[in-house]
Amino acid sequence: MTTDGANRLLLTPLPSTGSGVWSGLGIQSFRIRSGFQAKPSCPAMVLFLYLKGAPRVSWRSGAQRLQRHWKYGDYAFIEKTPDIADVLVDGDHEGLAIDIPSQEMNGWMQHSAFAQLPPCTSLPSHAYGADPHLLNLALSIKEEIQRGCPCGKIFAESISLALISHFYGNHGKEQSERRRKRQGIAPDKMKMVEAYIRANLGNDISLVDLAALTQVSLGQFCRTFSLATGMPPHRYLMHARIDKSKTMLKSSYRSITDVALELGFASASHFSFTFRKFTGVSPREFVRSP
Repeated sequence: MTTDGANRLLLTPLPSTGSGVWSGLGIQSFRIRSGFQAKPSCPAMVLFLYLKGAPRVSWRSGAQRLQRHWKYGDYAFIEKTPDIADVLVDGDHEGLAIDIPSQEMNGWMQHSAFAQLPPCTSLPSHAYGADPHLLNLALSIKEEIQRGCPCGKIFAESISLALISHFYGNHGKEQSERRRKRQGIAPDKMKMVEAYIRANLGNDISLVDLAALTQVSLGQFCRTFSLATGMPPHRYLMHARIDKSKTMLKSSYRSITDVALELGFASASHFSFTFRKFTGVSPREFVRSP
């Protein structure tokens, strides 16, 4: 995004996004001061979500002059070269800026499992509105990054795919016949996925690897996996880890830290937080229970 030379736009990468820890969509916080003027020019398509402030933004689209009062939870999508100009901001505000798609997402799309995702060209030049589900997904990404990405690749990829699929699904101009198919995962393939998860509980499992086992698209895998198990893949993995940890805590003399690290948790505190979230008690309380 170009500025007006008065340092009125500030983009700041969130912690962990530049260290290789986060493996999902590129995301930054932004702060725009009142008086910002620009003709948008972005290195990638960007989705802005407004979290603080209530600015009035005006712009020109073709011969039409438009304006909108933004509020908490609103979003604005801008293409690399949108058909808008003369943007003027009245009021300071802050929020999140998410690449659609980022370098990481471009890498994912090289995988055959993404063949059924709609092309980037299906998106409009620009779009705006309010979408609570989109906001919740973005805030979950922000929280995960700020916590140091303890849930690993499968969460990063799952929630990034959920966000981009939701946005594409609502705004894509083209809906291919293949994308609308509701084909399920064969039972033998599902058993293979479940066995793979059980055998790799301590590893940073990739969503792409799981989808590849079933030989269906990644979006289709997430949808049908949730229908088959009643939960998304990352939550299923956490359930499997917690179930395994119960056996390990009760039947061995290993410490809570050893169990946490063996099952792929980032730390003992992350394990304890997740264990309590799923069971209602801490690991120590569980060990002491009859």
